[in-house]
Amino acid sequence: MHEMAVMETLTPARYQALRRNLGNGSGQESPGYNALRLATDAVSEALARLLARREVALVDVYASEVAPDIRHVAERCVDLDEALQRWLMRHFLLVRRTIGVDAKVQALDGLPTRVLAGRMSQPFFPALWDVRVQLTAGWSREGGTPTADRWAARARRGRR
Repeated sequence: MHEMAVMETLTPARYQALRRNLGNGSGQESPGYNALRLATDAVSEALARLLARREVALVDVYASEVAPDIRHVAERCVDLDEALQRWLMRHFLLVRRTIGVDAKVQALDGLPTRVLAGRMSQPFFPALWDVRVQLTAGWSREGGTPTADRWAARARRGRR
């Protein structure tokens, strides 16, 4: 993040001088970003296998005390995901500050910088964010949180 702070001090003209030396690489093509993406994909797959092995749905992990160890791991993944999204948002703001965000402005990879807005909101662990939507849909102002029994009944009916 300290490097980002340095970049944020550059005026657009000064950044253009630096940009000429960056070639065609972009954040999406960087080895570090791609390694991180592969690592989060592997963690997502491992979490899915763990859920299958334990025969528990992710929604049940959050709706009950059935697997607090899995919920702990899942929440650490959410922490990581949030930090990565925060970095992507800061990157977006840096791009907007230095070269602008528009359909006419191209990033180093040749795509319009406007595409970055969509990229920064794509989670690395989508299932962990989707489960929150799923849980919220099952709650009501009057009844509060569904019990684990009600979640299990819904799961049996296939409405996870």
